[in-house]
Amino acid sequence: MAISDSQKVDLLYKRYFGVAKTDIGTNKSPSNESISSPVFVRGDRIWTQSSLIPAVAAEVEFVVRPYIGADSIECMPDTSTNPINGIYPTWLTEVLDWIPPEFGPTYFVKVYVDNPSAANPESTGTQIFDSGTGGVGEWNFDYQAGVLNFIGGTIPSALTSGKSLYVSGYKYAGLAGSGNIPAARIGNIEIKNNTIKAVNEAGDIILQPDGLGHLRYQTSTISQAMPFASDSITMPTFSHGSYMARTVTEDDTPGELTFDGLTAGTTNRLVLPNFYAYKVSADIIAKTATETVTWNIKFLASRGSNASTTTLVGDTVTEKIAGDISAASWSISAVADTANGCVRLLVTGQDSKTIRWLAAINTLELYQT
Repeated sequence: MAISDSQKVDLLYKRYFGVAKTDIGTNKSPSNESISSPVFVRGDRIWTQSSLIPAVAAEVEFVVRPYIGADSIECMPDTSTNPINGIYPTWLTEVLDWIPPEFGPTYFVKVYVDNPSAANPESTGTQIFDSGTGGVGEWNFDYQAGVLNFIGGTIPSALTSGKSLYVSGYKYAGLAGSGNIPAARIGNIEIKNNTIKAVNEAGDIILQPDGLGHLRYQTSTISQAMPFASDSITMPTFSHGSYMARTVTEDDTPGELTFDGLTAGTTNRLVLPNFYAYKVSADIIAKTATETVTWNIKFLASRGSNASTTTLVGDTVTEKIAGDISAASWSISAVADTANGCVRLLVTGQDSKTIRWLAAINTLELYQT
């Protein structure tokens, strides 16, 4: 037995309310259906730049593309459907994601009948309306699929054999999919491109892993993992880090290895927080076009309540692993900087030689007041 149209309508009506159909409409209205069944939303189809669509239909570069005037889409008949008086009832634009009138009434598509390959069907064609004429030729347009269907089962008189159907409107051409969100705001946090910031400029950004998780900070030059205490205000009690540092020397004046290879400051050095001890092991390599040397340096650094208490504890162990004889004068050292509360890794090259230096620094970092 075929499903009655009334049951099909009841199903669609309840889906509109976001509930599953469990009984016929005379027994259960949508408000009596208790099982939630929200309309499925595909993440790959989300229009992530829909906020850039203007209220009045207009072209927006990379977001809204017009198909109007001479650019109106000439449709193809869907030959899989049954013709009505020789004319197919469904026509395909083969263009997806037309912008619907939900964004404003000027996005309602216009439909014209004209000769095939018409230069501008909006000027030379005959417009046909969705309500038809005299109860004939009513059509419905599926904005997502770009499909026009003469839903009433009748064909307008203007659409005769040998004529073509044209659709004029606007397509969404922006980014789509949850993986292509250009910017997002969650609470007081804004994520845009490669920047995370607090919308309230005076607000903090608090990263608080729970349990045994680590807060990991990683770039091409730094990789650091911190297990945080449960109180986000409390400093982490221990962590470990990996850092890359580099510099270039051209004489025998000592230079300093920094994370970005630029002039040393407070953000590109191995700066100790208050009440931390760092056990540091660094592998360093230096090279000209024809010479190279490598070392390992190990030391223990400690800082108390302020930068002035920063010190190297005990002896620094420096091991020259291998190198060319002509580079015997090249050297490395570690120095506590009590002005900036950091450890400086210094390298000394040779006069009239351009030497590139690179260090891989590994740390164990322990906090205790």
